[in-house]
Amino acid sequence: MTEYRTLAQAFVGNVQKRGTAPFLFYNVEREWVPTSWNETAERVRYISLGLMTLGVKKGDRVACISETRPEIAYVCLAIATSCAIFTGIYHTNSPKECAYVINDSGARVASAEDQGQLNKLKMVLKDCPQLEKIIVGHMENQSFEKNRSKDFDD
Repeated sequence: MTEYRTLAQAFVGNVQKRGTAPFLFYNVEREWVPTSWNETAERVRYISLGLMTLGVKKGDRVACISETRPEIAYVCLAIATSCAIFTGIYHTNSPKECAYVINDSGARVASAEDQGQLNKLKMVLKDCPQLEKIIVGHMENQSFEKNRSKDFDD
């Protein structure tokens, strides 16, 4: 039996307990670099606030398509701390499979890792009428309509 009932509670509780201890390590030019619980909490906080600014509410589904990388952990935790529900899409899924997951889950917002994943979602946008916004991790150009997408840098 744990003292936490939700992922968000467990995350916040562990940030308070572990602070500067490593949360995860990621590889940069063949060197493993740590990110602390405190650093992660700060990133999660900003993403969570961004989701809420976009109108994400308790119980909303947010679909995410990304390879395994630190940012997907931050996004997942931000969704949880926003009281929304994470819906994962494999980065290898076809556009049609992405649309199925988005529609089946009822996702109003999607998070795409990069331009390549955004392009998949754009191909089926017309088939996902409830999808209101797409957040893009790294966007190569700004030609996609700004009112329906947000770059993490925005």
